Amino acid sequence: MPSYFVIKRHLLILAVLLTAFAVTTQAAVVAYWPFDADPNNVQGNATFDGTLVGGAVISGEETAVGSGALKIDTNSSSGSTSVKIDPSPFVGVESAFSVTGWFRFTDISGDGSKSRVFVLETDNYLVSYGGRSALNGDGQVEMGEWYMDGTSDVSGPFVDPNSWHHFALVYNANDGYARHYFDGELRDWYAVTVGDDLDATNWLNIGDYRDGNGGRNWDGYIDDVAVYDVSLTDDQVAALAAKTSTPEDVDSILQTAAWNLFPDTGTLHVLPGAGLSWEAPADVATPTYNVLLSTASDMSGAVEIASGISETTTTLPANLTKGAVYYWRVDTIGGTASEVELFTAYEELVAWWTFDTDLNLTNTYGSSDYDGEAIGGAVVSTEDVKIGTAALKIDDDTSSANLVTIANSPIVGMQDAYTISAWYKYSDISSNGSDARNFVCEIGPNFTGGFGIREAGTPLAKRGQVYVNKTGTDFYNDPADGPVVDDDEWHHFALVWDGSTESGGTAVKYYHDGVLFYSAEMGAGYLPSADVFNIGDYRGGNGDRNWDGYIDDMAVYDIVLTPDQVSALAAEIRNPLTVLEVLQLTPTNLKPDGARIDFADSGQGTWDAPEDMVEPRYDVYLSADPNMVNDVMTLATAQAETSIDLPALTSETTYYWRVDATAAAGGDTYESVVASFTTSGTPLGLIAYWPFDVDPNNVQGNADLDGTLVGSAVVSAEDVAVGAGALKIDDDTVAANYVDVANTVLLGEAPYRNTVVAWYKYEDIAGDGSDARNFVWETDTTWALSFGISAEIGPDPNRVAEWYYDHSGAPFSRLTPVGDGPNVQDDSWHHVAMVFDYYNDTIEYYHDGALYDLDETEDLPINMAPTGFHIGNHRAGDGARAWDGYIDEVAVYDVALTSFQVSQLVCNPAVTPDNVLAVRKTYADFDDDGDVDIDDLQALAASWLTANANADFDCSGIVDLVEFSEMGENWMP
Repeated sequence: MPSYFVIKRHLLILAVLLTAFAVTTQAAVVAYWPFDADPNNVQGNATFDGTLVGGAVISGEETAVGSGALKIDTNSSSGSTSVKIDPSPFVGVESAFSVTGWFRFTDISGDGSKSRVFVLETDNYLVSYGGRSALNGDGQVEMGEWYMDGTSDVSGPFVDPNSWHHFALVYNANDGYARHYFDGELRDWYAVTVGDDLDATNWLNIGDYRDGNGGRNWDGYIDDVAVYDVSLTDDQVAALAAKTSTPEDVDSILQTAAWNLFPDTGTLHVLPGAGLSWEAPADVATPTYNVLLSTASDMSGAVEIASGISETTTTLPANLTKGAVYYWRVDTIGGTASEVELFTAYEELVAWWTFDTDLNLTNTYGSSDYDGEAIGGAVVSTEDVKIGTAALKIDDDTSSANLVTIANSPIVGMQDAYTISAWYKYSDISSNGSDARNFVCEIGPNFTGGFGIREAGTPLAKRGQVYVNKTGTDFYNDPADGPVVDDDEWHHFALVWDGSTESGGTAVKYYHDGVLFYSAEMGAGYLPSADVFNIGDYRGGNGDRNWDGYIDDMAVYDIVLTPDQVSALAAEIRNPLTVLEVLQLTPTNLKPDGARIDFADSGQGTWDAPEDMVEPRYDVYLSADPNMVNDVMTLATAQAETSIDLPALTSETTYYWRVDATAAAGGDTYESVVASFTTSGTPLGLIAYWPFDVDPNNVQGNADLDGTLVGSAVVSAEDVAVGAGALKIDDDTVAANYVDVANTVLLGEAPYRNTVVAWYKYEDIAGDGSDARNFVWETDTTWALSFGISAEIGPDPNRVAEWYYDHSGAPFSRLTPVGDGPNVQDDSWHHVAMVFDYYNDTIEYYHDGALYDLDETEDLPINMAPTGFHIGNHRAGDGARAWDGYIDEVAVYDVALTSFQVSQLVCNPAVTPDNVLAVRKTYADFDDDGDVDIDDLQALAASWLTANANADFDCSGIVDLVEFSEMGENWMP
């Protein structure tokens, strides 16, 4: 029977083919309740008609759209009053859906309302929208308490009673996002797991929460509620909120969108290579388009950047003015025009305070809006300088406010991405004490970003700390872990915020003295507004957390500086303006720590083209000398491509490389920073092999990896998987019985690429019970490598496999729920193989020869902490999780076995851990010529429907369609 992964590959191929023939889906309304005459669905499907419950009525006294609205007049004690839709309209639209509607909160009878009021909710609150009343003491309601299948937000905003508002909830499990729109504008954006479809729902209550018992009844009016089986776009939601479209005709809107932009309406920043896209209108058979761009909101003076095109995409011109606001529109020739959209072209360096003159605290680069105002005793001084001729001096006395304030924060309009960098020196200048916390800078009023120092840690010392606040999600590193800040020493910091991609990811990076010190994931999203930027104090600007010492060369960017650029600033080889010319080196086949490359594959170096250089040409240099002086190899001269293949390299060697760029017509040369990588070592192959035929020793010759029998563990011939003996452990849930290998097995390349294999048989030999968890092996003192089984709790208890990799604090495991692992039959031999490949970003788990689990990751090497290896017990070696049964043929490699090599360990009696590396790596390459071709097809045909173990991929005992399919997967690679 084909494995799960073989079937999955074929389904993916089919999905791609089907996608190629897909057409754009227009917004389909599943159900629409206008509440103009009754509570029924006007889309024609009577199964979604509503039933009035309690005192709910259709009334014409207050409407948002049309001639009527749902009226619910409740008090704090009244029973259920709502419209119930049963069955749920969300059945069948679990992957992508939208919900829209109007609401007006009104205490109609003045008799009080519930503390929480719901516009609508499904059972199990899988789709929910409501609010919490009177939280600010002014009778207002904090609306926008919403839930979508585990994604939620309860942060408001407050709305005034007696006002109509529009809401939209949009969910898309195919692209991985959930969105909340309020009055037509995107308010919340959250990343969700791709494929995480909405769970099953049974009913929908409009005007009450899931229980429908009146416990959280609405008070006021609700109108024009609709459910769709697609994810509405920004334009469609805006049209509904503006009442220019209804749910029934919203799909007629020409949908415009821009890629490489962040969806924060009005503050979009174009990045290089940005483009515009739109959907074809529904009412034009073969549309063509003109795309217009203007710097005026009324589109006056617009220029056509595309004319008469049939495509629904175009790329923005490259000569946009940095910092300028642009407006754009798409006209369908012979049809309608789109809405006018806007974005801001990125500026890169927005503000730069060199503090070099004593004229004032003028911003050296950028708008005069960002000039600073000195408060208190903040002065420009030449007595202690890091860069240039002067620096900002603040001699604080713990009571007065001494700082530079920028009233118009340079962060405004760029909450999707920014970088703040500066030099600072803490010094109690007058020896009159300093505040307990000292800020170099902070954005107000809500610490959208900031950096300062405070005493923390052991031993107690001043340590750096950064702050970022994203719509209620705070980030600040633990001060006890912050970098130590030496008194009277200059240091450099850079705070980088990146919320500009909808894919989420690492959003905050904190560099200290040029080195990445912390990074944190906050998910995609934008920062709240920033009103003020204080240099030398925190957001309050009242002196409570004043700086004491010097600050120099502070800069703010509206882009994400790269590690190379930050290090160039900290090394003083570039200033805030010229650092933008640093070429960005991005070697491939390197892992996130930037320090390892598989020399056998050589790898490739890539870099970004410099800004504003016409037809750049590159010189590429490589050396083992960190100064790039001795033994420098020239890999390329005046080449146009931005990548190069690295040559054959020496193992276990650190290399340094640099790229210089010059325009084809000549001019200045841009030089990259020097980057480095270290090549891998020559693999040892089989590190250790314990066949347990005679004793617990390693038969590979390294006596340091011999095992010691602990407790009653013995080598026995009574039940074996392979060979003459096996490890027997008859455990009683109390005693420690196992084999102890005192030294680490992570030798050679094992921390980067390794395989562990074994046969195991669970059996309660003496019938005296077993531990709840039983380990075949685990490293000591950490679970860097681990495999065992666990007793599953349920009506039919059984034992299932569980396994772990711990790669430097980012563990990968299959433990919860326990049932994720394969079922382990009592008294049956099973085979396990775990394969970690740092270079190819994969972790694979095989059970009984078949690939069971695959994790594609970009993680770090295996945790180097383990010092030993326990066979038949967990890391503690105390008997609490001991094996009960037999273990045989345990082996550890510092290479990644292939799927075929693993299957041969199970299928082919002639293949054992000490000769498996001689088995061909690629299945179906029978003649080992590196290609799967017609010669190999003939060899497979010769084994067709036979029990040839050398050709049996899935251990079925016969060569059949599974093997033919696997050959197809590897055909002519």
